[in-house]
Formats: sequence, C-alpha cells, structure tokens
Amino acid sequence: MPATPVDRAARDRLAAETRRFLNDETKSFEFDEAVLDRSSEDETVWQVALELWCFYDDLDDHHVRLTKEEWNYVQRLLLILESDDHLVVKLGPRIWKLSHLMAAGTFISFLVTAAYAMMQNGWQSYLLP
Repeated sequence: MPATPVDRAARDRLAAETRRFLNDETKSFEFDEAVLDRSSEDETVWQVALELWCFYDDLDDHHVRLTKEEWNYVQRLLLILESDDHLVVKLGPRIWKLSHLMAAGTFISFLVTAAYAMMQNGWQSYLLP
C-alpha cells in the first residue's frame, strides 16, 4: 500500500492544537473541532486524530485529563506528527473467545425475556425511565 504524501501544514496544525489542549489553553469542544478536520490527504493526520479522539470527551467540555501513560502516548503521537514518517495501523484477525459467546448469549436471553414480558404485560409506563 503506497503511503500518502506528507501534508506538513496539516501535521503542524494538528500538533499545535494538541499542544494547546495539553497546555490547558483549550477545552475538549474546541479541541474536537480542531482535531476532526478531514481536509488533508495525509492518512497519518487522520489516524492520529482518531487516536486523540480517545483522550477527550466530546459530550462534556473539560480541560485535559490524562494519566501518565496516556500523556506519554500523546507525546509519541506528537513525535509522529513532527516527523515525515507515517502511522500504519495493522488490524489482525479477530479472535472470538468463550467469554464473547457467553456475553452474546446473555444479551440474546435478555432480549427474549424482555420481549416475552412485553407480550405478556404490554407496554407499561413504569418501564420508561
């Protein structure tokens, strides 16, 4: 897969916005608007933006809240943005475990039980939050 060309302006812009957020100069809503700019053809910019999306809340406007490990990870993302290298995400095959099957079975049992209860009792207002 050929690498997309490096968009230095977009990388610098994303790095600057990330630093502003890390320095408590912006809150999460403003950071969200700045990070999710999809105008660049540089795939690394989009991948880093997706990674950064995990470190702020787009429902609650707040300043940065990161653990030491998360802070270090974001610093590594900044290093990628400052370089001309690309972030390559490799997804391996999904491996299903017994616990996944049990969780799916429990969820299906819940849905069947809820549907049966609704058929027996009808839709009651006490079911609403």
